[in-house]
Parts: sequence; C-alpha cells; structure tokens
Amino acid sequence: MIAKPLIYLKHFCFFIIIVTSIRSACSAEIPVIIKYPNQSSKIILTSFEGNNLVFRPIGSDDGGRILIKIEELISQHAQLNFLFPEDFYEAVEQFESGEVIRSISIIGKYADPLVPYLDLSNIPGNMIPSILVYLEALKKAEYWEKVIDLATQIPLSSAPPEAMDYVGKLALLLYDSDRSNDFDRLYFHILDQQDLALSHLRSLMYLAKELRIRDDYLKAFHLYRKIQINDGSLEVLARLWVSYCSFYLGHDIVPEIFLEELEKLDVSEQGYALGELIKARLCIRDGDFHTAMRFAAKGRIHAKATDVYYPELLYVVASLYNELGYTKASKSTLSELRLLFPENRWSHKDLNIPSN
Repeated sequence: MIAKPLIYLKHFCFFIIIVTSIRSACSAEIPVIIKYPNQSSKIILTSFEGNNLVFRPIGSDDGGRILIKIEELISQHAQLNFLFPEDFYEAVEQFESGEVIRSISIIGKYADPLVPYLDLSNIPGNMIPSILVYLEALKKAEYWEKVIDLATQIPLSSAPPEAMDYVGKLALLLYDSDRSNDFDRLYFHILDQQDLALSHLRSLMYLAKELRIRDDYLKAFHLYRKIQINDGSLEVLARLWVSYCSFYLGHDIVPEIFLEELEKLDVSEQGYALGELIKARLCIRDGDFHTAMRFAAKGRIHAKATDVYYPELLYVVASLYNELGYTKASKSTLSELRLLFPENRWSHKDLNIPSN
C-alpha cells in the first residue's frame, strides 16, 4: 500500500525537491513508522505541504522525496508513529517517578521537533500522547509560558479527544490558580475550534459545567452556546444550560427565547426537570410565585437526586413554600436538602423561615 506512492514519485523527484526544500529547511527530519493494518515501513518525515506528507528513505539523503496524501493514510487506517530513542522513554519513566526537572529537558529535546507537525494530529499515532506527556512535565515544573504556548498550538478539533479533555482540565487548573491571562488564552483557543465531534463536545460540556458551578456564568454561557449550535445528542441539554446561565447573567429576554426554541420535552427526557427549574426561576423573577411553584413542583417530581441541579431545585421549592406561607413544608424540604447534600452550597443558604 505504501509502494504505490514510492513508484509513482520516482518520475517526479525533481519537482518534489523544489516544492519541499523551503519547508524542509524549517522542519526537523524525524524517523517514523507508517503502520498499515498489514504492514509497516520505517521512513524519514521531512516536512508536509498542504495535504501531503513529504518523506525520504532511511539512510543518506540522495535528494529523492516521497509524497503521500494525508487522506490516503487516514482512509487506509494507517498510523504515524514517531520513533524515539531509549533516552526519551527513560526520561518519561524518571518524570513519572517524580524526577521532573531532571527529565524535562530530555523529553523536550524529542518532543519539541514534533510541534511543527501538530497539524497532523488527525492521523492516528503517538504524536498527541507524546505532546501530552511533555505538557504534563512542563506543568509539573510550572513552566507556564511554555505550557500555554504549546497547548494553544494543538488543533483540538482534529486531535484525539484526550487532547481536548487534557486542555480543558488544564484550563480549570489555571482558573483555580487565579492565572487569568493564561486561562483566557486556553479558553479562547477552545472556543475557536470548529466542527467538533461528539467526544470533543462532551469535554466542552464538562468544562462549561465546572465554570458554571464556579459561578462564572458568562464563560459557561459561551461554551454552552458553542455546544448547542452543533446538532447532536447534547444540543437540547446545552440549550437549556444556555437559558440557565442567561438567567443568572440577568438577561431579560434570552432565557425565555431559548426555552421557547426547544420543542416540548417529554417528562422522561433528560433536561425536562432543568427546564422546569428555569421556568420557575423566571416566574420568581417576575413575582409570580404560584406559577413558579407549579413549575418547581413538576421539576422536583421528575428530577433525579443525581441531577447536578437537584439541590438547587429543592432550595427553590423550599423558598417558594416559605414565600407562599407553607412554613412546615418549607422546613421539611430544606431538611431533605441538607440531609441529602450536606456539603452542597444550596444547603448553606438561609431562608429566614418563621419559627412558628
């Protein structure tokens, strides 16, 4: 399967040398194994031009070049594995045993030359795992500028899902460490990604949830918006969270617009109870407590205790009971909330329930 490009390109050797000479000058030559389902070949990767990878045979460089289309490798289920010396793997073992500073320079020595090839992340192989090891080492050493520079060069939309997952969790670490500028660079790099697969959208959903529970409704809002414009299984739930965040951001019309755009959810569908909670919140905002109670009560009936918004739903029900004068029911619901979720922030909010 790799023989066809080899034979074909012998007739166009001179042309290929001219086309690739400039790119080759700025990209490191790296030995690789192209692994097909039934065979593999060792070869030197010299550069890539557009949709073509440029190789030369192992050994001394006689000027000949081999051109293989990226689409051809993908369609034939090939893997592109970069060959590392034993030093690299020993350094990784040292890093995993806690010798961060000692190992990082060796890991970087062999990982840095991969950076110009990050656009090949959609080809299966060991590049992204190797880059993520390097990122982890840089993170442990707290070389934050290098961490961010490297992470923002990964084409997350085409890279394997673990890259999006890693960068999202890295962004949260920066957020919690009050490294706002570094977080923003990663956050906007994530937002810039297009044509995301479902596995990538799930990582965005996780990041949005974590930002939301940290009360950063604006950043969560934009992530949920990005998720909901993609047709798929997460669209409805993301649209509901857009409405939820929009409510907390104080938008007057947006929450209702997003609720109206949703088709009528069946009570058995994921997100039904969340929709009722949002409707209750909007009614409370408008001072319509009786209607709010109807929505909140329906949400409570159909919600699961494992739903992330269930503690808030219980709190809303308790507060509405209190507002409507049902003191005993309010106390009972609040007790249920604190018994089930003693560490949840909604359990620590007071309602000023009358003692009698």
